Amino acid sequence: STGAKFEEFLGLTEPRKQVVSLTGTATRRFPDTITGSVIIEAKFVSAGRTPGFSNQLRDFALLAERTVRSFILKVPEGAKLTKELKKAVDSGRITLEEAALPN
Repeated sequence: STGAKFEEFLGLTEPRKQVVSLTGTATRRFPDTITGSVIIEAKFVSAGRTPGFSNQLRDFALLAERTVRSFILKVPEGAKLTKELKKAVDSGRITLEEAALPN
């Protein structure tokens, strides 16, 4: 899938560890990377698409806050965020990293 290719491009290839859904909206979640200090999730969005503050991202943000980790969201360069997701980034709940895709 395009999302898997984006993760590979970013070097997020290690096996995923499951975490509990703190919002109760899923049985479990699988962040792309989780360590003692950081949670990383990559979201590939094609041109004209907008990533939102989904239940999955809410779970990761909440887990990061409760376990004193940083939460980094990686998106393609130029991705437009929904107002709610932008607010989470602006407030510091999520660190946004934009990745320039190869041509």
